[in-house]
Amino acid sequence: MERMPLGALRPTQMTVGMDYVEAKALITARLPGDELERFMTAHAIRIALGPDGEAFIVDHHHWARAWYDLGYLDAPVTLVADFGGTGREQFWQKWSAKAGCIHSTRAASVTALKHCL
Repeated sequence: MERMPLGALRPTQMTVGMDYVEAKALITARLPGDELERFMTAHAIRIALGPDGEAFIVDHHHWARAWYDLGYLDAPVTLVADFGGTGREQFWQKWSAKAGCIHSTRAASVTALKHCL
């Protein structure tokens, strides 16, 4: 599975609940080394590629933030859409035209996958 630097992933969710992030960090931190990679792969961050190859988080914002806070440099990702051939303005127009693609809550995050892709 492909991995990407966590610092290079761009969120599409304005906020995350830090209690939820901290819980996910605790879950991850308790895993023994041999289980960690399997766990992270099972919870791979879902991304869409945008202009200039930028990776935008579509789902699993909380895992991404938790792993970043734990000091992980990269994480497994699953590519769910590739808009790399679009210009920046066209990219945002495509996302804005599909209700829910840029969202501010976890519930919207899950719903966004169904409407955006």
